[in-house]
Amino acid sequence: MAPTPTAFLPTLPLRGVARPIARRSAATATSRPLTCAASPPPAVGDGSVTRRSTLAAAAAAALAAALPRPPAASAAAATAEAAVTDTAIGFSYPPPPAADFAKSDTAISGGRRLTVYTHNTSGSDSNLSVVATGVSSDFTQLTSFGSVDNVAKTILGGGGKGVTAEMLAVDKRPADNAYVFEYKMQIKDGPTRRLLTVFSLQPGSWIITLTAQAREEEWPSVEKELRAAINSYKLLQQ
Repeated sequence: MAPTPTAFLPTLPLRGVARPIARRSAATATSRPLTCAASPPPAVGDGSVTRRSTLAAAAAAALAAALPRPPAASAAAATAEAAVTDTAIGFSYPPPPAADFAKSDTAISGGRRLTVYTHNTSGSDSNLSVVATGVSSDFTQLTSFGSVDNVAKTILGGGGKGVTAEMLAVDKRPADNAYVFEYKMQIKDGPTRRLLTVFSLQPGSWIITLTAQAREEEWPSVEKELRAAINSYKLLQQ
C-alpha cells in the first residue's frame, strides 16, 4: 500500500507583482449537501490569529490532498454518495459519484479532519477534498484577507518550497461568500496537476476550502464530476 502523504505546511503570501489573472462569472448549479469535521474557531481576541497566518493555514489545508493518496476502503466508497448537510459549520456540496470515488478521512494539523474522495481507478490519484479552518469573529468578510489577488497569491504559495504554480482564472461568488480559483501546480519533479479551489468564508467563524485536483493528463476524464462539485458548493446562512 502506498504511504499516506504529508499535508502541505502553511507558508506566507508570495511577494512581488502579481501577474494578471483572468476572471469570469461562476456558473449557477443546483447543490446537494455533504459534511466534514473541523476544529472549533479560536476565541475572540486570540492574538495568535492574524490575517496572514490564518490565510496561509487555510491555503495549506486547501492543498493538503494535492499529493498522491492511497484509495479508501471499498466499504467507504459504498456510502460516499449519500447527501449530508453540515449544519454546524453551514455549507453543502455534492459528493462525486460513489461508483468512481472512494471516501476517506484523515487528521491534519490543528485537530482538523480532511475529507477526501479519491478516484478508485488503479493508478489514479484524482480527488475532491474539504476542510474547514476556524477564524476569530473579526473575520466578517472576504476582504478581511485583503484583495482577491492577495488570496490568489497565497493559494499558489500554499504548496511550499519546490513548487511551481500558475493561476488560470479567478471567479467571485458573492452569494456563497466565496472565491473560486483554477490553477496548475507542479511539486518538485512530480506531474503537473490541475486544481480548482473554493475559498469560502462563514463570517466570524470558518474558512471552508473545497479543492478538486487531478494530474494534467487525467483531468479531461474527471473534470465533469469534479467541476460539478465545485460549481454546486453552497454556503448556508447561520
